[in-house]
Amino acid sequence: MIAYLGNTLQVLGADMCGGVGAVMAEGSERFEQRISEAEKTGELLVHAIRNKTPYPEQEVFHAEMRKHMSALVSANRETMQHEYEYLKNRGWIE
Repeated sequence: MIAYLGNTLQVLGADMCGGVGAVMAEGSERFEQRISEAEKTGELLVHAIRNKTPYPEQEVFHAEMRKHMSALVSANRETMQHEYEYLKNRGWIE
């Protein structure tokens, strides 16, 4: 589930700086460990947002997705007029 949500967020333009989840069936001790991991991941997220941390390894994915979405919106500009104008104003569509 974490990978699916992470991919969805990346498709929408977000950078991923980590993720953590817990399986209740693993027991309360394991769950407590995951809480600690979640707190550390939360601190990393806050730091990344405050400092606008770049994630260069994700830039290729974002560039390809931007190209793909721009082509999709261009091809459907009659039904996606708002999206077309928005991307054109951003310089993503010529």
